[in-house]
Amino acid sequence: MDTHRAAGIRIVLALALAAVASSMVVASPAGATTERVPKMVSFTVKPATIKVGQTAEGVATLKKVAKDDVVIQIASSDENVALPYTDTLTIPAGYRSGRVDILGFGPGSATITATLGKVARSAPLTVTL
Repeated sequence: MDTHRAAGIRIVLALALAAVASSMVVASPAGATTERVPKMVSFTVKPATIKVGQTAEGVATLKKVAKDDVVIQIASSDENVALPYTDTLTIPAGYRSGRVDILGFGPGSATITATLGKVARSAPLTVTL
């Protein structure tokens, strides 16, 4: 299977998992109120330009502090240019943001997308020689 097709399959699977996660409701003990998945308000990648072999940092931020660990799907529009070290970013309970490193793999431009439920936030990344 070629790299582009494998990357496409990973993105489709990540989006499908995100869609399932968005419909989940977490039940509180003793019949208390229920809580929906937290809302992601931003995703940034800094620096926006790196050289091949360097890393950039992706940061996802929630609207409120996470009551439980929150897992966010991470994808690159072109893994031949920018490759996240992991497919997910976890924001631990008690925090509002989490980070993921992104490797500059080859020259070009890519869009890095973080998805939580139905909310997707993207940031550009340019990789130079």
